[in-house]
Amino acid sequence: MAVGDDIVRCDTFKDFVLVSEPVFEVPCGTVHETSSDHRDGIRWYRGGLLVKRHVDEDATGFWSVDPTAIDGPVRLYASWSSTSSWLVPGDDDTVRERLQGVGLRVTGASGAPIVMIAGQDALDGSHRGIVRGLTEDFTPEAWTSLVAALCD
Repeated sequence: MAVGDDIVRCDTFKDFVLVSEPVFEVPCGTVHETSSDHRDGIRWYRGGLLVKRHVDEDATGFWSVDPTAIDGPVRLYASWSSTSSWLVPGDDDTVRERLQGVGLRVTGASGAPIVMIAGQDALDGSHRGIVRGLTEDFTPEAWTSLVAALCD
């Protein structure tokens, strides 16, 4: 790490892999997730303190009530970028983040979206774009579609 006002750039990546991981319950059983989530990142440090970060994510996978499934009736997809800036270097209480892209898309066998979050989250916390089927949890309509896709 550099000392003083020198900027140090660090290129990073992280892979998250789930294989038949139990994630939640539906009336016909436990839903298992199999997915791959790859994230590339760049971090910038000044005086050893984080000042900026950029992350690109690409994730795909599926949900199934069959723990041995190699594919599932419900598909998952996400592809987003985020840029975070620290107003005070290293102080996480001062971070501001902007997120854009497809935060999450969950589709049934027909390809019709059950859940869709896409667009841009602005620095002020507002969202411009689509938020359908999910608030803090599944909306009743999304839950009905999800159960039908997984249990029929």
